[in-house]
Amino acid sequence: PTCSPHPLSKKMNSEEFLKSLLAKRLRIKIKDGRVIDGNFMCTDDTCNLVISNCEEFLTQTDVDETERNPKFNTANIRTLGLAIVPGQEIVSISVIKEFLSKETLEYISAEKNGDHKTDPDASIENDK
Repeated sequence: PTCSPHPLSKKMNSEEFLKSLLAKRLRIKIKDGRVIDGNFMCTDDTCNLVISNCEEFLTQTDVDETERNPKFNTANIRTLGLAIVPGQEIVSISVIKEFLSKETLEYISAEKNGDHKTDPDASIENDK
């Protein structure tokens, strides 16, 4: 199966749309009412999303309460770490924020293309 294009991404095919979401923190609503916040890492050929550093909220009310009060604590919120979200269960995806700097993304892209640049996150200077 292939991914269907997002209704708002008329100028992008589904692959381009998913690539545009890489390195972003997403809020994913799924059919059973749960909401998952996490960093989008990759997808597979059946449109399952791999999300890291995730939190699962059992209801939208839990999400709303957490946004109003960051110290809100309930049994309805749990940390998952790494999760795979089945593509067919996704109702909506929204971007919360980017979690990698522009420089880091450029470095990763350059490495993929065989173009070796200085790691923007390297903090060790070479004294030679």
